[in-house]
Amino acid sequence: MQIKLSSTEYERLRNFVAQWNKRHILPATRSLTFASDGKKVRVRFTNMQYWVERPVSATVDKKGVCYIPTTYTAAGTVATIVKHKDAILLNDVPVNTEGYEPVALPISIDKLQPQVRCYRTDLIHALRFVLPAMCKDSNDQRIYGVRIRATESQQLLLEATDTHRLHRKWIPAKLLVPDSEHPLTLYATPDLLVLLQQLTGTTVSLGIHENTAYLISDRNELICWQHELAFPNTERVIPDPQRATMTLRVSTHALRNAIKTLGRPKNTRTAKTYMELQPDTTQLTLTCAETQQSQRVMLYSEPPAEHILFAIDRYLVEQLLQEIPSHTTLEITVYQRSDYALTEWRIYGNNTCYALISGMTI
Repeated sequence: MQIKLSSTEYERLRNFVAQWNKRHILPATRSLTFASDGKKVRVRFTNMQYWVERPVSATVDKKGVCYIPTTYTAAGTVATIVKHKDAILLNDVPVNTEGYEPVALPISIDKLQPQVRCYRTDLIHALRFVLPAMCKDSNDQRIYGVRIRATESQQLLLEATDTHRLHRKWIPAKLLVPDSEHPLTLYATPDLLVLLQQLTGTTVSLGIHENTAYLISDRNELICWQHELAFPNTERVIPDPQRATMTLRVSTHALRNAIKTLGRPKNTRTAKTYMELQPDTTQLTLTCAETQQSQRVMLYSEPPAEHILFAIDRYLVEQLLQEIPSHTTLEITVYQRSDYALTEWRIYGNNTCYALISGMTI
């Protein structure tokens, strides 16, 4: 079997897999597998939790499978892979494949029966919005990941939490199996975002077979993965709107700038910040608990009738604001408790983004 492809394309694939799997030592995670039916060529790679198979623009003379470790580079303009019975050559250089083997997918292509379709860029933006709130402990089998769930309203709901905050994002979707008794629910890690950005398709269709989740693009690019969680019921933590203390409206751009000018506390993972409103005023005062630096932000909402003071970790707010367009207006609903406050964050006039942040004790 002989495969010819652009050396630029080969190097792009090789570099990506090498960087993506730089912390993995298994040979299977450090190689590219090229498979052909005699007419078209597809490339596969994996980190043993996620598997990718996608088409490659290449010429081939017959069907077969070969694999190249990512340590082998391709000079010149064309990468030529030749497989003999007992040897593999890359641009006439013998390839040592001892200890390596072809990457195999955990699911057969004929088993794919997607349940939901959405735009790839919508899914990317949704993942970017919710991932900052994901638990960072990979040993946590409840919340180390994002839940992706199909809803009856022709939407996908993405959620992530680290118990201090909850991020939710809804995106439009088409239910391919609208009468399904078991709406699609998947769990994914940040690797899904990384891989989605490598695809070129416009839409992706998602599904699950046994314990393997998958998505396939309209350009026949496949990502499949295995990740399960005992994700909590997030509905029970959503506050009752009838118990809200007040709702603030503020410019996203102005709040982001005010937070940046407060300075960064030293040797701490949190940044306790007081948010204060005086009666009959339309200015929100932010004060860093450590540096005592203060900034004021003009509100678009009505002034409060009484004094309001609560504390929040502004690092959590900074991460949230990075994923919200600067030109928008934020709607912040405050739920004061005895010594802390819950805050709900929404974009005014847009019901697709939601965040719930638990405050710090005063």
